[in-house]
Amino acid sequence: MSFFFISIVLTNFFYLVLGKIIVIKFLKNNSKNIVEYAILGLIAASFIALIINFFLPLNILVNSITYLLVILIFLFQKIKITKQDFSFITLTSSICFLLILFDTEYKPDAGLYHFPYIQILNESKIIIGLSNLHSRFGHISIIQYLAAFNYNVFTGLNGILIPLASLISFIYIYFFYDIFKYLKKREYFSLGKVFSLVVLIYLSYKINRYSEFGNDAPAHLFSFYLISTFIYTQSNSLKNIRLIYIYSVFAFLNKVF
Repeated sequence: MSFFFISIVLTNFFYLVLGKIIVIKFLKNNSKNIVEYAILGLIAASFIALIINFFLPLNILVNSITYLLVILIFLFQKIKITKQDFSFITLTSSICFLLILFDTEYKPDAGLYHFPYIQILNESKIIIGLSNLHSRFGHISIIQYLAAFNYNVFTGLNGILIPLASLISFIYIYFFYDIFKYLKKREYFSLGKVFSLVVLIYLSYKINRYSEFGNDAPAHLFSFYLISTFIYTQSNSLKNIRLIYIYSVFAFLNKVF
C-alpha cells in the first residue's frame, strides 16, 4: 500500500512538472494556477503516449525512458517547485489513494475492453482496424493511452489504475477551489461561480465512485472543465485560444459521445 501511494505521488508530480514545462517554457504563460498546470500536464502525457504508439509499443522501457527525459528537461530548465505545489500533490494523491482504496465493485467494462486494450498498447504499436477484432475496441478513449503510458519502473503494473483517479481529483479540486476563492472573497460572484457550484453538486451526487468512472465520467468532467475555462476566458489572445483548442481535442478524444 505504501508503494502504491508513492506511485500516485510520483504520477501526480510528473503531470504537474510536464504542465509547468509546457505552460512556462512553450506557451510563455505564468498566469495559470497549480491545478491548471497539472491538468495540462495530464493532457500532454496522453498526447505524447498517442504519438509514441504510432511508432513503438508503450512498454515499460519506452515509458520509463520518456518519464526520465521529461524529468531531466524539468531539472535543466530550473523550473521552481513551491510549497503550494507539494501541498497540491499531497492533497490530490490522498484523494486518488482513497478513491482507489475504497473501490470494491466489479467493473465489467474494464475486463471486457479497457484492460485488454491497455495490454495491447503495452505490447504493440498502433494497430489499424483493431475494432474489427472486437467491436468494443472502437469504444476506447484517450484515457486508455494515458493508463498504458503510466506502466513504468517507478509505478509498476498498478500504475495503469492511477491516471483516471488523477484526472478526477484534479477536476474536483479545480471546481472546489473556484468556489473557495469566492468564499474567501478573493473573487467576485459571477456566472463561472454558479456553474462551478452546480457542477460540484452534480459530482457529489452522480460521479463519486471510482468503480463507476470508466470512460464516461472523464468525458463528463472534462466537458465541464472546458465550459468553465471558456467562461473565464476574458480575451481572445493567441495563448487562450491555443489552450481552448487543446482542451477541446482532449475532451473529444474522451469518448465525448
